[in-house]
Formats: sequence, C-alpha cells, structure tokens
Amino acid sequence: MKRFSLFPQSIVAKLMILMGLVLIFMIAITLINTQMLFRQSETDVRTHALKIGDVIKRAIEYGMLQKNYDYAVNIVQNIGLEPGLDGIWVYNPKGEVRISTDSSAIGTQPSKNSLQCIQCHRFRPPLVTLSLEQRVQHIYDDAGNRVLGLITPIENQPSCSNADCHAHSNDEQILGVVEIRRSLREADKSARETRNTMLTISALLILLSVVLFFSFIRRVIQRPIKSLIEGTRRIAAMDLEHTIPVQSRDELGLLSVSFNQMTKELSNANEANRRWSETLEERVQEKTFELERAQAHLLLVDKMASLGKLAGVVAHEINNPIAGILTYAKLSIRNLSDHPSPDQIRDSIENLSVIRDESKRCGDIVNNLLHFSRKSFGKSSDNDLRPIITRSIELTKHSADTQRIKLDFRISTPNTRIFCDPAAIQQMLLVFLINAIEAMPEEGGEVSVELEDGKTPDWIHLIVRDTGSGISDENFAHIFEPYYTTKDTSDNTGLGLSVAYRIIVDQHHGQIEVETAVGSGTAFIIALPVKAPLKPAESSTPDQDTQ
Repeated sequence: MKRFSLFPQSIVAKLMILMGLVLIFMIAITLINTQMLFRQSETDVRTHALKIGDVIKRAIEYGMLQKNYDYAVNIVQNIGLEPGLDGIWVYNPKGEVRISTDSSAIGTQPSKNSLQCIQCHRFRPPLVTLSLEQRVQHIYDDAGNRVLGLITPIENQPSCSNADCHAHSNDEQILGVVEIRRSLREADKSARETRNTMLTISALLILLSVVLFFSFIRRVIQRPIKSLIEGTRRIAAMDLEHTIPVQSRDELGLLSVSFNQMTKELSNANEANRRWSETLEERVQEKTFELERAQAHLLLVDKMASLGKLAGVVAHEINNPIAGILTYAKLSIRNLSDHPSPDQIRDSIENLSVIRDESKRCGDIVNNLLHFSRKSFGKSSDNDLRPIITRSIELTKHSADTQRIKLDFRISTPNTRIFCDPAAIQQMLLVFLINAIEAMPEEGGEVSVELEDGKTPDWIHLIVRDTGSGISDENFAHIFEPYYTTKDTSDNTGLGLSVAYRIIVDQHHGQIEVETAVGSGTAFIIALPVKAPLKPAESSTPDQDTQ
C-alpha cells in the first residue's frame, strides 16, 4: 500500500526546495536592506533639517537680542537658498508668519487645525515641549513628491525675558515657531536607484546561483543516482554483465565501485550455481542410492532393537503387579500352611481377590502397551480417584515398609471424581510411587500423594511428592524421554516416566509440572480435567513437550 506524502521523495526535488528556501531568504534580506536604505536616507534628511532649524532659531534669537530684525531675515533668506529646501516660515506667538522665504506668506495666520499647528493645539492647554517624532511631519507637494516638515519651537530663554528690548514676561514659554520643509525628492530618487541596483544585482546573483546549483545537482547527484537506479533494475532483471560508470571519487563514486564489485561477485556465484545445476541430477541419483542402502540397513537394525525394547517394556510394566501378586501369594501361603484360623482364612481370601485383580491388571497392562504402541489407550468413564490412589499405595506399601519409607495420602477437596481410565491412572501412579521409593536414601524418608482442587473447578491436581535425592539439571530435560534412565540396574529400560507422561497428556489431556531440587526431593504436579474433553487433543510426544 502506497503512502501519500506532501513532501517529495526525490533527493533532487528536496535539494531544489532547499535552494528555493535559501533564495527566498536572500530576497527577504535584500528587501529589508532596501527598506533600511530608505529609512537611513530619510534619517539623514531629518538630521540635516534639525540642524538647520537649530541654526535658524539661534540666528533669530541673536538678531532679536541685538535688535537687528534684518539680520534674522537675511539668515532665513540665505539658508532658504540651499538646494532641497522647499521653504522656511517663522511664526510669532500669535501664529502669524513674520519671516519666510515666501514673501506672500508674511503676515498670514494659518488655522490651528493646519498641519504645522495641530501637533500642539490639539491638546488643551497646547503643548509646550514636543518629542522628535511630534516635530516631524510627512506631506506631499503638488508633484506628489514626499516632503519632510519639521517644526522647531522658540522657547523663552532667561536672556530674552530679562532683556530691556522685549516685553515678554516669564510666563510666556513659547515665543514662536520655526517651520522648515525639506524635500525628499532627491533622497527618494537616490534610494530608489540604489534599491533598483541592489535588486538587479541580487536577481542576477540569484539566477546565477540557481543555474550553478541546478547544474551541480544534475551532474554530481542526479546523474550518478540515475545510473545506480538503472543498475539495480538491470541486476534485478539478471543482467549481471552490466556495470555502472564511475564518474567521480566522492561517496557516490565509491558506491558505484562497490556496486560493480557486487555485480561481479553475483555473476561468479550465478555461474557456479549454473555449473552445479548441470551436475545436480547426477549427484542426486548418487545420494539417493546411498540413502536407500542406509535406510535398508537402519530398518534391519530397528527391527532387532524393537524386539529388545518390547521385551523390556513388557517386563518393566508387568513387574509392578507381579510383585504385588507375589507378596500376597506369600502371605496367603503363610496363613494357610498350618491349621489356619478363620481370620487367616478370611485374610487369605482377600489376598486371593487382590491376586485376581492384579492378574487382571497384568492383562490390562499388556493391552495398554499395545494401545500405547499404536498411540491409543483403554476406555474411560466416570471414576473416583480415592480408591485408585488407595490401591496404588497398598501395592507399593510393602516395598516402602522394607526401606522404612512412610507413605501418606492427603485429600483437601470434596470432589474426587473425574472422567478417566482407572487402570491407566493406577499404572501412572505406580510409576511415580516406585520411582519415588527408589529415589529415597537408605535411612528412609516420606512419600505423599495429595489430591486437591485445581486452578479452576474443571481441573483437579494430583501431586506425588518425595523427600528423596531430587533431579539434577543435567537429567531434568530428559526425564520424560523414552529409554532414558539414570539407574544402574539392568532391569530398568527408562520407559516408566515416558509411559506415565503419555497417560497424562495424550490419553487424559492433562498437564504435568515438576518441582525438584537436588537433595530436597521432587514433586510431580499432575493436572487432570474433571470432565471428558469435547475434542481429543492432538497427540504429542514427551520430547516435544518437555524440551
């Protein structure tokens, strides 16, 4: 699925966008510089006008103090001849024009709302002091050129108010105003010419930069990248003879060299594969013949080994009930050998019942072994685990008493009925009990069978716990593997726990966990479902589930 993106994917397009941003920045800098140029030009004109206003004000003050009115007039007329000045007006305290470069304006009185008067007279009372920005005005002449108007108040100085030639009191703060109008026509013209020159030069530099940058990108980046893209497409089409021309020694040039080397290696590998394919059929036939011979030999070995394993399985699985039969037969012979009492006869009858049941179980074991070899088991029904566990403990009690081992059975759940194969469950329990007894030290120990609730009401836990030697880490991963045993006796085939595992997992769809510590004993925690499963679980081997 393609993802839409507003940002271009091409490297060249990204570089061009970057170049465009740089150009926009350069244009902005140029415009800012031209704007600053206009402001600087205006500032120069304003500074010059301020100086002229101060000169005129001092000349008028000097002329008035000297009682020489013509001196002030001459000063104004001479300064008015300076190029760029559009006019000078000197107003008295009443607002009348007393001195001016325009003779027709002498004696006139502008309105208080006029541009030169409004700055002070728009306030009540009128302003006495003005800031620099309030003194400066921008107007336009008849030709549309900008004109800078500047007003300079003539303050009542102590030298004037105390002189005997004037009648101005100390209460009068402003004795008049000097208005100067300075044309900005030449300054604006010069600024425009400078701006146009700067813009022209900037445009030429920008155009030259674009051309050089585009040429650089096209030659140094775009062409090598296109060659690499075309090369990858040719290689994808199995054109392994294609090479990319190396046009530079930069990173893209080194990438082209590496690409050509990779293409050469791929070509050599492809040629080797082609030569191998030509002789592959012959090699396959040779290996097939060798495998057939090896398979025939393995089948013969497997048949011989199966006979030995089957004999071992039968001996191992039937050994447990035979031991019980032998024990109860000895007890019955002892009871009936010398004038038995009624109690001894009754005990012997019970022993014979046990012998009968265990003989039947031997047949069930053989049938289960056959089912086991075919990955199938006996029939299941609703059964109570309590008598099954009790019977298993009774069958191993003699061996436990012989080794001074205490057998214990604890129930902590009221529900002891599950759907199971009772013969298989008893066979599984006997495996765990006999292994636990054999794992005990010589001085005895304790083996317990615990029945308790599972994690949910649909499960029940059957725990076989001992205080034996425990299982080492080396042997732990193999305890459920068929034919794996750590016992030195020749009558152990290593199938007991494997058979028990299959009874729990494959037949009853249960789970098993092992808790062990070397020197502290082992606990087999068997989780069995209470009800029959809706669908049989898929068969699994002990190796797959424990490794």
